Amino acid sequence: MRRAVRAAGFGISLAVGNGLATRAQGPYALRRVTVRRTTSVAEFERMVHGRAVGRLFAADRALTKGYAIVRGGRRLIGTASAGAAGAGRTSAGKARETRRARETRG
Repeated sequence: MRRAVRAAGFGISLAVGNGLATRAQGPYALRRVTVRRTTSVAEFERMVHGRAVGRLFAADRALTKGYAIVRGGRRLIGTASAGAAGAGRTSAGKARETRRARETRG
């Protein structure tokens, strides 16, 4: 993915890691935090100052891990039932990647 972003001429890309970006990450996988409509001013202040960011997003990380397991299982089932033609990304996954690429341009 990073090579594709770089080849497309983008200078940076973001990854939802619900964590603060660091210099060591490089420009093609910068972590970011999710600010929702329901994020309180106090929570936003903690994010900006880097306090308790891990605690704020513990539930999100657990859900992300769970979704990854489900997607992996679906890929395995799709690959086994459809053969090589069923392998790879779903159309929803491709659409998500396209949206993310557009967001990084703006």
